[in-house]
Amino acid sequence: MEKLRQCGCRPPPKVRDAREYMLDTATRLFSEQGVGATTIAQIATAAGVTSAMVHYYFTNRDTLLDAIVDDRLAPAVQFVWEPVTEAAGSDPFGMIEAHISRLFTIAERMPWLPSLWMQDNFCEGSLLHERMVRHLPTGKVTLFIELIARAQQAGVVNREIEAPLLVNSLFSLVMTPLATSRIPSKLPGISGVGRPVLERHVKALVTGGMRPHGKLSKREAAHGKPQGKPHGKHK
Repeated sequence: MEKLRQCGCRPPPKVRDAREYMLDTATRLFSEQGVGATTIAQIATAAGVTSAMVHYYFTNRDTLLDAIVDDRLAPAVQFVWEPVTEAAGSDPFGMIEAHISRLFTIAERMPWLPSLWMQDNFCEGSLLHERMVRHLPTGKVTLFIELIARAQQAGVVNREIEAPLLVNSLFSLVMTPLATSRIPSKLPGISGVGRPVLERHVKALVTGGMRPHGKLSKREAAHGKPQGKPHGKHK
């Protein structure tokens, strides 16, 4: 978790490591305006150094992007997938909830991540995506899909769920509302929603959809009835 660095206001490079400071500055600008729209000159100006200094540490844009992925994003990816083990298959719902919690944790520790993800996905060429794919723990991802498939065969998980698509769905369900949280909304009750509410919402949404039709969760079964208010016809 030490490598999950937060990117915010930092002391000038004279006070700390210049390379780390420039990485923080570049990451922040990329999340605010997109990778393709951010120049080395802009990064230098924001960091209070010359373009030559940026090029000294990062030969070109590709080198800079590689450093951001290797130093900032790759450790976060490993952290998120760490709980996926063979033993976790005994409780697929618990595995999913742990995965969601860890996604919220990295977004909390790296508040620029949701916006960076959104910017990169809507940017032509998606300059970070291919680099990130190289760091995906393919063994963990494959096991995750297999565990969900086994649970489906056992009748524990809704068979209409597409296990491979679940990977992307979980990430999107967490990152999208966080990336758009600063956009003014006219919908009542949307503003000011923090992590506890949003995390509970995402977990309920996902685990509810994962349950086979008509099957109650452990919490619902303990109370003897489904949670929430009915939405059918009222007498």
